[in-house]
Amino acid sequence: MKAIIILLIGMFIGLQVSFAGNEGKTEAPATTTSLSGKVLDKITGETLAGVMVQLDGLDQQVFSDFDGCFSFENLKPAEYKITVSLISYETGQLEVDLSKPTEKQLKVMLQNVN
Repeated sequence: MKAIIILLIGMFIGLQVSFAGNEGKTEAPATTTSLSGKVLDKITGETLAGVMVQLDGLDQQVFSDFDGCFSFENLKPAEYKITVSLISYETGQLEVDLSKPTEKQLKVMLQNVN
């Protein structure tokens, strides 16, 4: 069985921070993050549509669109494991730290097994 191949090239992950309104309250505002990205073929660099992107440990998954783009909204700041899979490609996994309100640009490419 071939090893899982993932490079930090190809999936762009952006982080946004938003503050929920707490009018008249003294507690700190709730912070959420958004995670978005793009999935590409490792060899050709072409975008990959229909790729399942799953946040491990959460019951959340999305599929990349025609342009290979995906996004998750309203995530709690934390570290996340992401699994990326598509038929005919090796499954990829990576960890993303969204615990701090900083922008990140990570890239990941999937390797075709054919």
